[in-house]
Amino acid sequence: MDTQRDDVRTSTVAMVGLLGIIALVAIVLLLDLIAAVMVEQEVRLHESEPAATERDRARARQEARLTEYRWVSREAKAVAVPIDRAAELVLRDLAAPKEEDRGKTP
Repeated sequence: MDTQRDDVRTSTVAMVGLLGIIALVAIVLLLDLIAAVMVEQEVRLHESEPAATERDRARARQEARLTEYRWVSREAKAVAVPIDRAAELVLRDLAAPKEEDRGKTP
C-alpha cells in the first residue's frame, strides 16, 4: 500500500517563493531599462528634427532659386533663368543650324 505524505516542506516552498520574487524583480528592472533606452532614443530623434527642418528649408530655398529669374551680376549683365526655360533655350540652340553650316550643301 502506498502511503501519502501530508507534510509540506516549508523550506522548498520558501525557496520557490524567493526565486519567484527574484525573477519578478529582475523582469521589472529589465523592463525599466528597456523603457529608459526607448525614451532616450525618442529624445535623440526629436533633437535631430530641427536640423532636418533647417535642411528642408535650405532645400526649398535652392529649389526656389531654380524657378526664378534674377540678376547674377548687373555689371556683367548676367541673369539667372529658371532651369526649365534654360533647358528649352539650350535645346532650341542645339536644334538650330549653325551659321558656318548654312552655306554648305549636304
